[in-house]
Amino acid sequence: MAVIDSIPQSTPGPLLSSSASCSSMSDLEDGIQEVIYFVKSFPIIIEANVYRDWPIVKSALGEHDINCHLDMVNSRMTFSTTRTKEPEIARKARHLLQLLSRNVPASSALNIIKVPNCECEIIFTGLSKVNNSYLKELEGQTSCQIFSRDGYVRDGVVFDGFVIAIGPLEGLTIVRKAVECCSKMHPAYNTVTTMLATKKLNDLRL
Repeated sequence: MAVIDSIPQSTPGPLLSSSASCSSMSDLEDGIQEVIYFVKSFPIIIEANVYRDWPIVKSALGEHDINCHLDMVNSRMTFSTTRTKEPEIARKARHLLQLLSRNVPASSALNIIKVPNCECEIIFTGLSKVNNSYLKELEGQTSCQIFSRDGYVRDGVVFDGFVIAIGPLEGLTIVRKAVECCSKMHPAYNTVTTMLATKKLNDLRL
């Protein structure tokens, strides 16, 4: 489990936040394919990390015929692709850029593209603090990688904290429920609840 450095955010939201844009264009004429592009901004505070990781990100997306561009002047990442043999890859690439914009290391974020059945969740926690040792335990029980940042108030503006989980869907479901419960009950109780949920999940696998 990793604690992400403080990253200012103006607005909370789902996986595709208000700072991201996604568009497509199509033409009915023969020979014209639908083009999808996605633009995601990132905070200046993490630009060195994004710049460092960009070569491996570009290489990984290039393997799927996705063109990507890093605009350091405007702190933006962009990708474009056409709807071809991999319809899911555009969705996965959007998630990848979203993770990078929240300072998740490329080595972990790229699992979205490289690992089969790998997904991600961004769980907003407001100003509630989630115990790091509890999140570490969740990692071991759910086969997910977990990253977190506490919420804070700056100049009267509330910046939501969040927990990011990357892994299999069944594990992400447990992480989301556990994190959302953290603000409502003692973490010790959550640990017991999570262990029971994981045991039930393992029984179903058998």
